[in-house]
Amino acid sequence: MNGLNPKRTDEFITFMRQLPVLWIPESKIDNHNSKEVNLAKAEAWRFVSNHFSISVREAKDQWNLLLLVHRKIYERFPDTAFRYERPECWDPRWNSAIDHLAMLYANFFQEDMKFLFS
Repeated sequence: MNGLNPKRTDEFITFMRQLPVLWIPESKIDNHNSKEVNLAKAEAWRFVSNHFSISVREAKDQWNLLLLVHRKIYERFPDTAFRYERPECWDPRWNSAIDHLAMLYANFFQEDMKFLFS
């Protein structure tokens, strides 16, 4: 977290901790249709809708929606260097943007934000 304003960093962490905690058991990760995975996706969609007032209609596809969400986060916290594009954020077991979004939030808690800050 070097180079970040501590007050803004605390504000960002507080903001992120308000997001749904998407714990997915490791044994369920390979099953894209498991109850836990579907709940995580539903929470990700709810977060998108409730926190950013972005409807599915506003996105041409899931990738555009994902980029809109990240842009909104960056607009609110421009000095956090939120790194959604880094390769280590992507798990090849997840093949859709909403899977990716759900796992980003899950990893925020599980991995102690290791890829959220540069």
